[in-house]
Amino acid sequence: MKNDSGKWNHRRTGILDIATSYYKRLYESKTTEDEIDLADTSNIPNILQAEVKKAMDTQKQWTESNIILLYKKGDKHEIGNYRPISLMSNIYKIFAKIILKRIERTLDEQQPIEQARFRKDYSVIDHIHVVREVIEKYNEYQLTYYIAFIDYSKAFDSLLHKNIWEVLVEQGIELKYIRLIKKRVQS
Repeated sequence: MKNDSGKWNHRRTGILDIATSYYKRLYESKTTEDEIDLADTSNIPNILQAEVKKAMDTQKQWTESNIILLYKKGDKHEIGNYRPISLMSNIYKIFAKIILKRIERTLDEQQPIEQARFRKDYSVIDHIHVVREVIEKYNEYQLTYYIAFIDYSKAFDSLLHKNIWEVLVEQGIELKYIRLIKKRVQS
């Protein structure tokens, strides 16, 4: 593989550095679709769709990971006090971020306004403020009120993949992205 200066590199680490650098620049690019349409395309090689599909299928090493246990708190001899994390390939992480950026807007538009956690430009603090205001009004008028808090900390520990794919379809995510995510999860 050639690096930015045009020199050939045959070492695994060198090739990984070249690819990581390329995808990082691609991901950070601020080029708009209009600019791409107006760009000079004479130096772009013809790539068959079959070649692209084959390249996507052969990236099995992207999904290989090392799983380690990370201590959280409490008794170090209790397995429940550890959290497994996967150490993944940098190229795979960049690829996953690109896919996330492509589906993020669609997912965000489908969320109800009540969903404030894990959303860009939303804050749980806003909801806490509203709850405090409601409590103050109820106290001011000496009304009885009830508040229920639900702990979802373990709710998503064991989701069925089939349900995830169905929800992504319901959320309006394009099938090509769902297939891509599904393929990565199943490999």
